[in-house]
Amino acid sequence: MKNKIAIFCLFLGAMLLFLTNVFAQQNFLRLSILDVGQGDACLVNLNNEKIILLDGGPSNILLRRLGESLPFYKRRIDFVIISHFHEDHIIGLVELFRRYQVGTLIYGAGLEESHPAEIIFAEAARQGTKILAIKNESSFILGDNCYFKVWNLVSKYRVNDNNSLVTKLKCSHFSFLAAGDNELAAEKTILDLKLDIESGIFKASHHGADNANSLKFLEKINPQLMIISVGSDNKFGHPSEALIRRAYDLDIKVKRTDLLGTINIFTNIR
Repeated sequence: MKNKIAIFCLFLGAMLLFLTNVFAQQNFLRLSILDVGQGDACLVNLNNEKIILLDGGPSNILLRRLGESLPFYKRRIDFVIISHFHEDHIIGLVELFRRYQVGTLIYGAGLEESHPAEIIFAEAARQGTKILAIKNESSFILGDNCYFKVWNLVSKYRVNDNNSLVTKLKCSHFSFLAAGDNELAAEKTILDLKLDIESGIFKASHHGADNANSLKFLEKINPQLMIISVGSDNKFGHPSEALIRRAYDLDIKVKRTDLLGTINIFTNIR
C-alpha cells in the first residue's frame, strides 16, 4: 500500500512539473469573466506570472471563483483595478485583501464614494499594497508587446454615480476592453476624445443595460465577442433585448455568465 501511494505521489509530481513546463513554454493568457451573479469581476492570468483582477463582485463568491481559476499555490494578485465603488463591483475585495497579497490597487480619483471603499483602502494599507489614484490616464507595461491602459473620465464628464474607469488590455494579437458601468453620455465622451478602444473582446457595460453599449460605441470598439456579466433572473432586466439585437446586427458573438457560468478565453500570446 505504501509503495502504491509513493508511486502515485511521484506520478502526480511529474504531471504537475510537466504541466508547469508546458504552460511556461506556451506564454499563455487566460481571461476569465467570473460568474459572480449580478456583478462584475474579471481575471487576467498571464502565464501564471502576472495576475490582474478587475473588480470584485457583490460577495465572497469571488474567493470561490478565484480558487477555481488560479493554481492553488497562487496567493498574490499583482494588480487589482476598481472600475467604480458600487457594491456589486467591490464587496468581494474586502475579503480578498485579507486572503491574498495584492501588489498594486488602482482606482479612479474622484470615484471613491462608499463605505466599503474605506475598508478596502484600510486593508490595502495594512498589507503594504501600492495604491494608485488615476486622475486622467495611465499605462502599465506587463511584458514585451503587452500592457494595459486605464482612463478616468471624471474630469471631463460627470453626470451620475455610474462613472467608471475604462480599462484596455493589449497583449500581442489579443485585446480586451471593459468600461464598468459607464452609460451613454460617458460613451459619447469616450468617442469625442478618440480614445483607442478598439478591441477584439468587450465586456458589456453596466451588465448589458440599454442605457449603455450604444451602436456607435460598439462600432468603434468593433469586437468579435461581447461578454455580459449578469445574474440570473435579475430585477433590472439585464441584459436588454435591444442590446442583444444590436450585437446580432453587428455580427458580434455574445456570451453571458447567467447562461454559461464563468467564461474563459485562452490564447497563446507568443
